[in-house]
Amino acid sequence: MDQRYYDASTGQESKPAGKTADHQGMLEQLAQKLRELVQPINPTKRRDQIEEQERQAESPEARPSPTPAPSPTPKPKHDGAHPGFKAVQSQIASREGISQDRAGAILAASSRRASPAAKKANPKLNKVRG
Repeated sequence: MDQRYYDASTGQESKPAGKTADHQGMLEQLAQKLRELVQPINPTKRRDQIEEQERQAESPEARPSPTPAPSPTPKPKHDGAHPGFKAVQSQIASREGISQDRAGAILAASSRRASPAAKKANPKLNKVRG
């Protein structure tokens, strides 16, 4: 099988030499295997499936009956118990490596800056003086 290739840079036809011909043969074999593995896409089949789905959606028996919306479940007041201010104060002191008094001041300042939603969820935040 004598193959010739056109070299655009020189404008001449050339015949591949030894190794190039072997590589070309291997590439052709791989391309053939790839064509066998990859199935061609049939656009008409997809269009037919879409049209069939549209017809089924238009038919009255295909429409699902309306189901009642599930009733909302009441949310519990507290998902988890607050560990308490003293426990949080100890956590801050150990995490930051500071005294209990300083940790208490940090906790009090953050309690004062708490959002209205947080204060609604934990009314004890309103008891922090300052």
